[in-house]
Amino acid sequence: MINSMRPSLAILLLLLCTSVFGETVTGRYVSNPPTFMHHFFANKTYTGRANGKTAEGVWEQGDQICSPFNDANLKLYAGDGQCCLEVKTVGSHHVFSKILFTGNRRTSLYALCTHSVMKQSSSSVTTPDVN
Repeated sequence: MINSMRPSLAILLLLLCTSVFGETVTGRYVSNPPTFMHHFFANKTYTGRANGKTAEGVWEQGDQICSPFNDANLKLYAGDGQCCLEVKTVGSHHVFSKILFTGNRRTSLYALCTHSVMKQSSSSVTTPDVN
């Protein structure tokens, strides 16, 4: 009986894991209307735009990235600010939920560290020039 339950348990775990943003966040995400934009480059650099202001920095992703705030699975660093977000996919949209912000609230990153529903842009993903 226990062996017959293992495939069901494996399927259940797979469904639970895919409901959270398990893949790499690399790409460009835009809100509708286009007030907010996050662009995560493969080289771990980041550009964000909110209300006409731009933030540039770096990002990392993973479980317990903002421990003890374990809902967060994405962390942004720009200027003297750090932002912890939970990112998950709901249908064809990506939900960014603010978990924690530390640092100077006057920075452009603070405006980007917010709750938002976005779609991944179909524009090509490129790596910014680092020179």
